[in-house]
Amino acid sequence: MIDAARANQLAVALAATAAALLTAMVVITAATGVAQEPFEVVRADYASAIAAGAAALRAIVALDALFLIAYAGFFVLLPRALGVADHPLVRLGVRAMLAVAVLDIVEDHHLLALARMAEAGQAIDPIVIELQHVLSQTKFHLSYLALAMIALGLPR
Repeated sequence: MIDAARANQLAVALAATAAALLTAMVVITAATGVAQEPFEVVRADYASAIAAGAAALRAIVALDALFLIAYAGFFVLLPRALGVADHPLVRLGVRAMLAVAVLDIVEDHHLLALARMAEAGQAIDPIVIELQHVLSQTKFHLSYLALAMIALGLPR
């Protein structure tokens, strides 16, 4: 088991890593005009837009795969570093955040599949785009819930 001091060191390193990865994703978006979020909602030009931005989207998704590892690790270690790992709300919040990471993985691979379909000229069923929308919004809302639960268990 990791002690509080080591958990704190690792949490700081993971937070820095997550921040660096997020910065890199923002830089790609600034340079290309492509971001993940526009493909996480229903839109009329979905297929043409995702096909046009596929290369940049793949780079962003690759960084997001590393980002989700960093944020998941951070949220696992933070409660131990702060001495609240046994608080019931914190434990539930961490589990919810790990579920967010799983949804993020599914979301990323679904986006990549849709981009490949669009690049190949295959039609994308609107129901599949609606599924992406629901998946992404569920992930975001679960993250809000996870953060609230963790915050409620933090020392005052």
